[in-house]
Amino acid sequence: MIRIVTMIALALTFLACEPKQEEAVPAYIDKLTGEWQLVDPSSPYVVTLRIGERIPSGYALSGSAPVNTYLGTVADPGLIFTSEKFPFLVRDLANTEIAGPAEAMQVEQSYFVNLRAAYRYELTNQNRLRLYYRAAPEGVYVYERK
Repeated sequence: MIRIVTMIALALTFLACEPKQEEAVPAYIDKLTGEWQLVDPSSPYVVTLRIGERIPSGYALSGSAPVNTYLGTVADPGLIFTSEKFPFLVRDLANTEIAGPAEAMQVEQSYFVNLRAAYRYELTNQNRLRLYYRAAPEGVYVYERK
């Protein structure tokens, strides 16, 4: 009997130590305001995303890519006509034009193309932001809150 109780206790301990599965949680875009850092895909360059205050057309957007900084807006999801549950539409994306190493510039160009092609987001129970984009190929950027 003691053996069975011990085995059950060990099993429960093992299950309690298992990391929780990362899942999407419902979140309106105002929950995304703040600073985020790109963690996936991994890169030797720091890439950040900042979703700022609400403005008439949505939310202010800015950040840094491997070489340049950028700014734009994220459209108010309530004004986007789409079937997506949590739409994310980047508008008026502009960036500085400082030259840098070829590899960094290539990563940056790819990032800007994909950011412009973002169409929905998810916030996870581990406070990560997933930004899905339609580009060639489709993909997802994963950010962690700074």
